[in-house]
Amino acid sequence: LRVLYEGPTASEEEILCKDLMESRLLQRCVWKEANVGSLIRDTGVTGPIIDKLRIMCGKPGPVFRPSLKTIVQPEEIEVAVIAAAMKHLRFELNTDNLELDNDTASLVNKVLSRLNAMLRKLQNLAELEQRWDNEKKDMVSSVGPPVRGSS
Repeated sequence: LRVLYEGPTASEEEILCKDLMESRLLQRCVWKEANVGSLIRDTGVTGPIIDKLRIMCGKPGPVFRPSLKTIVQPEEIEVAVIAAAMKHLRFELNTDNLELDNDTASLVNKVLSRLNAMLRKLQNLAELEQRWDNEKKDMVSSVGPPVRGSS
């Protein structure tokens, strides 16, 4: 369950690049804003294609309550992350005839596993925030408004 929740352990490349990613030089860089719309348009990734990829890899997405689904918007996150991963890896997807070789299937499987872990964490954060908000409202309603002018 830990692997399903947190995703797979870091690869050798990730471990080797850890110092680079934590360097002050990279943290001071100003990164250009990515235009998600053009990224998705360039790669051709859409919701139905991600659904097919999930079925092919046997990686169903996390189930969200409707109220949290509107807040977290997992479908939009999935499309943006998959499109960014494909562009980063210079991978082109034939949307007409969707077939995956072993290397591509392994790559998509890893991306979907980590994406599922991230979406579950976002879901937990949204649920926690909702619970805090409800508890705050309950406390305010039980205490009542503050009393003024008692001097």
